[in-house]
Amino acid sequence: MRLKWVYLGLFLLFGCKGLAQPFSLEDSRFSWGELEPFKTLDLSGQEITILGPWKDEEQAQFETVLSYFTKATGAKIRYGASESFETAMARASETGNLPNIAIIPEVSQAKLFAEQGLLTPLSDENKSTVLDAYIVGNDWVNQASFKNPEGQSQFYGFFYGTQLESLVWYSKRAFARQGYTVPESLEELFLLTERIAREGQTPWCIGFAAGDNTGWPASNWVENLVLRQSGAAYYDQWVNHQVAFSDTPINQAIEVFGKIVRQDAFVKGGAIGQLNTRFNESIADLFAEPPACYLDFLGSFIAKELDKKVAENDLGVFYFPNFVTSSEKPGMVSAPLVSLTTDSEAARSLLSFLQTSLAQELLVAQGEFLSPYKDIANELYPTDYLRRQNRILNAFTSIRFDGSEQMPGPVRAAFYGALMDYVSGAEVSDLSPGIEAIWQGLE
Repeated sequence: MRLKWVYLGLFLLFGCKGLAQPFSLEDSRFSWGELEPFKTLDLSGQEITILGPWKDEEQAQFETVLSYFTKATGAKIRYGASESFETAMARASETGNLPNIAIIPEVSQAKLFAEQGLLTPLSDENKSTVLDAYIVGNDWVNQASFKNPEGQSQFYGFFYGTQLESLVWYSKRAFARQGYTVPESLEELFLLTERIAREGQTPWCIGFAAGDNTGWPASNWVENLVLRQSGAAYYDQWVNHQVAFSDTPINQAIEVFGKIVRQDAFVKGGAIGQLNTRFNESIADLFAEPPACYLDFLGSFIAKELDKKVAENDLGVFYFPNFVTSSEKPGMVSAPLVSLTTDSEAARSLLSFLQTSLAQELLVAQGEFLSPYKDIANELYPTDYLRRQNRILNAFTSIRFDGSEQMPGPVRAAFYGALMDYVSGAEVSDLSPGIEAIWQGLE
């Protein structure tokens, strides 16, 4: 693993790298007034180091946001990206070279770093910004609060660059031709599935193959169903092993999942075919002529896979709905946590900037990420499918992160494997006790 530092000072941004600021200060869509307090800061000669998960296009978009801060303050920023984040943090800690800011890819990693004393708690002002500005702000605060080395819960960061994991994708044209409408409940989704099959078509294209992580797309189905069936509080208990993995509600959620994925007539290639289909390849069949299927369950990230392959006005997306008896709209999300590791005045100033509406606007306008901020104008999102996702995000009544990623590695691997066995025909009652036994053995 090699950690490569990239200088983001003004010279490199606008000279060597040729990056221009794409949004004019005259563009009235942006909250430029929030930049004014930072222009009064003189951070010339001060350096801020950042370790983050973004590379390539995502890194370039983040650099664009940072460029407005560096121009206003004169600060120099070094950004480093690593494919092995935990290893990079461990080596930085061992050598006394922790960055000022760590943008941590997974909640489980942030929890570990907090317990190890590698993170610095943020201020009450930072926390208040999340509570006030974010949709269901209290949930975002809770997801960013972890125990310190003394076992006390503290607030360690804010999430930046959000994607959704509670989405169903479809072809608008295919739906219109067939007279299908977007379902408003899980029951309606099942009825639509049955109707498509009854008309001699295949409802779903699904892929579970993902190399060493084969099965994780299946876990997202189950996690979303646990949230809808049993609620966010129970979901937290499950993720933290305060209820058994073999508990009845978990088995029931898996069985609801099975109502679709274990039916050969409901899935392209049949139930077994899903095991050998790459998770990011199945969606293309929605847009074939004629369509090979009509629905696919995947997160926001998949839109990038379809870039320039599918007409924007044909790419449809809707919220994976709840049961008809519930008015709640829980959402599963993914987002890295922006946290403070080596304190400095300049680093705290940058954190304050990243918490402005402007920093959110500059990111989402580039067409990769969403923002949980309540006041972000929908028109800033450059595509219809992103604007639709923003409306979905704004309707969430609770948010949670991927549950399996927060479980111990052996439990996660057993979960993925058991779901593949279940899709292949095994009974859930024969599988979930084994996962529970593994988890108990780790405690």
